[in-house]
Amino acid sequence: MVALIDLTSLLFVMFSSIAVVLASGSSGNSKVGLLEALPEIGIFGMYAGLIIMMSNMYDPANLPPAIAVAFMPILYASIIGFAVVSMLSTDDESEVSDASWRPIVGVAIFLATISAIFYEHAAALLIPEAALVVAVLIAICLGAQRFSGRNDPSQVFSLLPSIGLLTGGMGLILALINISDPKSVGPALAISVGGIMYTSLIKMLWLLLRPGNVQQPEGASPVIDWAPARSAFVGVSILIVALSFSLSDLG
Repeated sequence: MVALIDLTSLLFVMFSSIAVVLASGSSGNSKVGLLEALPEIGIFGMYAGLIIMMSNMYDPANLPPAIAVAFMPILYASIIGFAVVSMLSTDDESEVSDASWRPIVGVAIFLATISAIFYEHAAALLIPEAALVVAVLIAICLGAQRFSGRNDPSQVFSLLPSIGLLTGGMGLILALINISDPKSVGPALAISVGGIMYTSLIKMLWLLLRPGNVQQPEGASPVIDWAPARSAFVGVSILIVALSFSLSDLG
């Protein structure tokens, strides 16, 4: 049981969840919003941990904590999710006072949590190439929406997981092309992992700033749940790194 306790991951998930609950305001909305946000909390923490793990590949002493951060957030987020589902009631009409300051405070708590927990690894978590690809894809989606005569940012918000996967796929293709060269695989995987991490971060910020828009409006196209696929990228990334080093040794 002790092996399943990682204080860093636990604090990240707990304070991020508190930020969502505080930003949501009403009791019913807070539960729905938390269920929507928990996958993003887990995925962001997981990919941040994966980046930290990859940056410590040649430092065995720092590798175990990074591995824990890579895998524990998704576990803790799942546990909280199960607890929320078990407490969710359709008859829950209780309200607390909604105020405009709630989303701002929620964002502040979330960003402060990220800063406090990951500040030592800020340089590793800043991946300009991944940020650029994500920004370009979001801009394309917004431009296409305007061209079609619609102006609904929530639809672009619903595409964020797909944008993350698309960026991740681009990075994986680049990594596979250069799989025999570990030095080239690293930057390619950084784009892959960073794309998914950044889209999760953007989605979290959107959920915090627009807590009332967590549910799809009636008549909207169903949104595919890409959480399992995004989680699977961790295993694929680790496998590519292992193959790259193996091929390098053989060469």
